[in-house]
Amino acid sequence: AQASLAQAKVTFELPRVMANDAMTEPILRNLPKALEQQHTGGVVLPEWAYAAEVSAWVRLLSARDVRRAGAVKRYEGYEEAAYRYVFPYLDKYLDKQGNLQNLVTILPTAKRENNHELEHNAEAGLIAFTRPQTMESELAKLQFDVDPFVWQREDGSHAVVQTWPVEINEAFHESFEVVQNAQTADPKLFDQKALDEFKRAMRKLFQLEDTEDLTVWSVKRNRRNDCPLYVGTGKELMAMLRISKQIRDDLMIKSLVEPDKFECQWECEGRTGPQVFAMDLTKKYCLYLKKGWDTM
Repeated sequence: AQASLAQAKVTFELPRVMANDAMTEPILRNLPKALEQQHTGGVVLPEWAYAAEVSAWVRLLSARDVRRAGAVKRYEGYEEAAYRYVFPYLDKYLDKQGNLQNLVTILPTAKRENNHELEHNAEAGLIAFTRPQTMESELAKLQFDVDPFVWQREDGSHAVVQTWPVEINEAFHESFEVVQNAQTADPKLFDQKALDEFKRAMRKLFQLEDTEDLTVWSVKRNRRNDCPLYVGTGKELMAMLRISKQIRDDLMIKSLVEPDKFECQWECEGRTGPQVFAMDLTKKYCLYLKKGWDTM
């Protein structure tokens, strides 16, 4: 208990100690005042534009990012195995266009990645993970406009179905293989509960009867990706992206949305556009350049 208390005290006092050190004259004398462009987001700032204390703090924060980024593990390529559920609704509900709520891609952290009208065409589909996802109850109770995607289960926990658009075209069929009887053949990879919850979300979204059966594909994809793979917590990966423009460029990341998001550029069949991704700073992620029928 004493060790824990001492550690907590050190953690609590660290910002004050750093502040005092940054304001101490010997510290300032030992640090160059001029900030480099890597410290200012590429902007050239004259020395008169900031105080020596500001320069000291920026360098301390930069050193912290370097330390955190050093914990990120880099792998030179990897074998990707992806398992998904797909609802290929195409233009089946075209008559309901304009009367359905928007598609909201919501994460278990309650962060939202898009809020767009549903597509209705010969290639329209929605895709989701094959394992159940859960949102903390307190977070779930704060949500709005997501009834199809977030609800309370019978056991009191809150289900969340994270789903996003997919184009059911030639490139899709070249990348994914439909698995027959997937829940029986490999229930660890294709969870029955996740399938049931995905179907429930689709019925709610498209205003269908609870008893209406839906055609949902179980699909898998295996392929080699030779691009680097970065593994670390959200905090470590964000630090890495801050200090390395080369890595940002390699991952097609155009800008950082502090403190926990980044905006990348996607490309697909001659089209391109921005996409913002969010990370929980405390959880571990794999960050890589996705290549297939789209690149981002």
